[in-house]
Amino acid sequence: MNTAPLTPEALWPRTLEVTRHALETGALQPITTEARTVTQGRATFQVRILGRVALKERPRPVPAGAAPFNPFAHPEPDLVVGDVSPAHVCLLNKFNVVEHHLLVVTRDFESQDALLTAGDFDALATCLEGLDGLAFYNAGETAGASQRHKHLQLVPPLGPDGLRAPVEALLPALPGPGRVVAGGALPFLHLLAGLGA
Repeated sequence: MNTAPLTPEALWPRTLEVTRHALETGALQPITTEARTVTQGRATFQVRILGRVALKERPRPVPAGAAPFNPFAHPEPDLVVGDVSPAHVCLLNKFNVVEHHLLVVTRDFESQDALLTAGDFDALATCLEGLDGLAFYNAGETAGASQRHKHLQLVPPLGPDGLRAPVEALLPALPGPGRVVAGGALPFLHLLAGLGA
């Protein structure tokens, strides 16, 4: 594991280097999918269809009284991109569907359904400075989380024309720092908040 914190400038080159090495060693096991484009209204989405049985191992039964396996407690060294902060480490997603899928994981166990903290946002902001992609947090099993250890996710832009996410085509201009607005084009309750200084 690196001892110096990962800087935004180093994130992308380090991601490429670790990806190449993890593919060579077999630590990274991408899941093959077929990408299809779907247009809904003014947004164009990329949908991934699983083309074969996933490599992801089925959870093994946990003996009574034993703690479930936590892949983030001691991450595979070949998947570690670097330390983001004293409390967070950046890893490659072992079973990625999208190339260069990163995880920003709390070093100490925190529950995946816990609220995000200022430290979580700071760690993610550091990574977003180096990779301006789509960041998300599945807050618990009902939101799609497959691991109980708190982790945020970051993927390179997925939309056409360099959009981080297709929904950006439906959003108004993002508000300045500290401002909150609602966009009229989305058919569900939402707010947009400006982040930064």
